[in-house]
Amino acid sequence: MNSDAQIVNCKNGSGDGGGVRVEANATFTMNSGSLIMGCASNGNGGGVFVGVEATFIMNSDALIDGNQAGTGKGAGGVYCYGGNFTMNDGTISNNTGKNAGGGVCVDGPSAGPKGTFTMHYGKICGNSSTQVTTDPANYWYQGAGGGVFVHGVCTFTMKGGSISDNWAANTGGGVCMRADSIFTKTGGTIYGANAGTSDQNRVGENGEITDKGAAVHCGDRKRCENTVENGMTTDTGWEYP
Repeated sequence: MNSDAQIVNCKNGSGDGGGVRVEANATFTMNSGSLIMGCASNGNGGGVFVGVEATFIMNSDALIDGNQAGTGKGAGGVYCYGGNFTMNDGTISNNTGKNAGGGVCVDGPSAGPKGTFTMHYGKICGNSSTQVTTDPANYWYQGAGGGVFVHGVCTFTMKGGSISDNWAANTGGGVCMRADSIFTKTGGTIYGANAGTSDQNRVGENGEITDKGAAVHCGDRKRCENTVENGMTTDTGWEYP
């Protein structure tokens, strides 16, 4: 996608990928100044859907903003299903996923390649995962991961950038990691409940500020490496079972 190119107000009423759908072995790159905005899918990935063994690269000043995902697993911004998403820079903001992952959802088939997300720099901010549930058994799936949701044996590696001002109705305001997913964080910042009002991630039906899972809900401490114990966060709000 060339610099300053735009994909705006596209709709997919019957499937995944409201703005762009990247299929197997294909590579899609958003370069400086490119934009995907105001798109919607009835399934997963309101902005971009990345399929099995596909690749999506996001570079400097690229923007994915104000997209929506409907009844699928989620990801108003980017849904990576068995593919590879590399965020070198840019911004994923103001996207809405009904279920898991307001900004980004990383998933994969039960038998086959698992999704990977590597964040080198950039911002994931102002995204929402909105489905409210009163059943604790569904917290991991509905209204989870306002910024990023990672499912299955998929991986999220954060080397830089920031995850801030996201909201989840139930758990993981910034990031929600399912029990078998793997999170390695060696840099960057995920803001918790002690940050300023323009930065903090939030959890709760009314978006209240809380320490519990405001920054990260991690399903398995052993699979969340180089995180709070190594001082890579500046705020509270980490939750382990």
